[in-house]
Amino acid sequence: ERQASDGTNMSIVHFRLRDISVESKDMQSSLIKIADLMQELEKENDSTNNKYGASNETKFLDLLTLYDEAISIISSDLKGYEKMKAGPAVNAKRAEAGGLLGNLTYGKLKLLMDRNEDRVDELRRTEEAADNDVPPKVLEQIAHLYDALLQDARSVAQLPGSISDGDG
Repeated sequence: ERQASDGTNMSIVHFRLRDISVESKDMQSSLIKIADLMQELEKENDSTNNKYGASNETKFLDLLTLYDEAISIISSDLKGYEKMKAGPAVNAKRAEAGGLLGNLTYGKLKLLMDRNEDRVDELRRTEEAADNDVPPKVLEQIAHLYDALLQDARSVAQLPGSISDGDG
């Protein structure tokens, strides 16, 4: 049984009211690395209480890389299952891989959304400190970040198992 440093078991992932079995040791290892680095980020807020501030930029980028690697592993597994002839066992593996892909994609999007929200908050504090006399470029950055948040929210809504998907 593999666990993250906080004791979280990585052989089962909970996502959208489902328990998803994680049998691959590589995937379990990736999930442990993600959980451990996420825990580090949550502990180390920078001086502005901004989890994704400049002092944590490297950890944030490392976490994105870990998500990308895990998504690549599970996408490869899923492609392999899709090439196999359908049957109860293969269908179950496809469903598990699809659920895990959804979980990892959600985690990555949530990470990006949280960071963009922090950046908007930081820019808003800058705006308030300047007595609302800020260059238009700052307002453009805020608008751009809100647009990215909207796009990410739409991507989350399109993940398997979302309410708009009809699965719950």
